[in-house]
Amino acid sequence: MREVYRDLYALQQIDSEIQRLERLRVEIPERIKEIEELIKNKEDEILEKKKTLDLLEQRRLKTEREIEEEKMKLENYKKQQFEVKTNEAYQALLKEMEYSKRKIETLEMEYLVIEEDLNRKRKEVAEETKALIEEKKRMENEKKKLEEEFSTLDEKIMLKKDERKRASSRLDPKLLARYERLIVSRGGLAVVVIEEAMCGGCFATLPPQYFQEIRKGERIYTCEYCGRILIYKDFVV
Repeated sequence: MREVYRDLYALQQIDSEIQRLERLRVEIPERIKEIEELIKNKEDEILEKKKTLDLLEQRRLKTEREIEEEKMKLENYKKQQFEVKTNEAYQALLKEMEYSKRKIETLEMEYLVIEEDLNRKRKEVAEETKALIEEKKRMENEKKKLEEEFSTLDEKIMLKKDERKRASSRLDPKLLARYERLIVSRGGLAVVVIEEAMCGGCFATLPPQYFQEIRKGERIYTCEYCGRILIYKDFVV
């Protein structure tokens, strides 16, 4: 009987490995796509920040020009002080000069804010670009490994299926048919190895007397709740 247990356990191990490889055949392309999207999203994010930097730089240059223009106007007003003929014109000129000074102060404050923002964003972009280069390197390595692993999956699955044919041929046809039904109906897990009075498939508690029978290993035992084949661990491990 123990040889039958070992054959059942071996077949379940092979089927579990085939299922794992089949899952990888789906999961690896999904992970590769996820990696590519992560890289692209990060690149797009940095690109948007660079566009913001360009706009800020344009604002800085525009503000700088406006300051220079306003300073030139102020200088002209100062020269005109000595040319005006009436007190009324002189007072009007003083108002223009005062307005020009306030405008220069406002523009210079705005310039400082822009400059500060620019420096902060330049630093952010530089740091994020550096981090992206490292992250891309790591992700490209992961992607390469996944692609290499994916390229071997079909061969591994084929070899495992050949191994499965040999393993299944060692079982009694009726027992094999029973096993095959369980594999389909129980999500790929037909055989459960247990070491205590609990089914490792559905986690139902087994009656103590039944567990003792399973430990004797005199026939094929199944879980009364999920129907999976139960084997005591000492018979296969």
